[in-house]
Amino acid sequence: MTLAARKLKNLERWSPRRFRKDALDRYKEMNIHYAAQLKQRTIGNYKWVFLGLVDRPKIVNIRSVQLGAFSDLTLQQVIVRFHSEQSLSVYNEKGKLIGGGPTKCYKVLEHVVFQRCLWDKDPNWLIYGYYFLPMPQLPPLPPDYISGQGTAESG
Repeated sequence: MTLAARKLKNLERWSPRRFRKDALDRYKEMNIHYAAQLKQRTIGNYKWVFLGLVDRPKIVNIRSVQLGAFSDLTLQQVIVRFHSEQSLSVYNEKGKLIGGGPTKCYKVLEHVVFQRCLWDKDPNWLIYGYYFLPMPQLPPLPPDYISGQGTAESG
């Protein structure tokens, strides 16, 4: 266990399992609110749907930094990796689907930074930032494989 993780456990009843669950809830909330903000700023409508996890959320980094000489000025960050399946539907102002679709499944790998300032006395972790990595697209299957005639082997 890293020193930062030990500091978290000492400061509160922090559990990685509970944190991953709470982080997943915040992650879903963030995406729903982001789609709602897009709707307000642009013409048309966006609908984001969380379809499920490919892998369970993983804590990839924990940092605890003391700012200055005072022990109560501590900043904590936890980076969580989410590998999920999602769909995004984009509709024009008349309600016609113009992008994505409710049946299109996209695999998304994102890293979300959660931050907490201990001097704030707020027990909630905030999303400080995130980044996503584009998933490599596999080549399409040959037509005879899709119809059930072929095999997965090539050549």
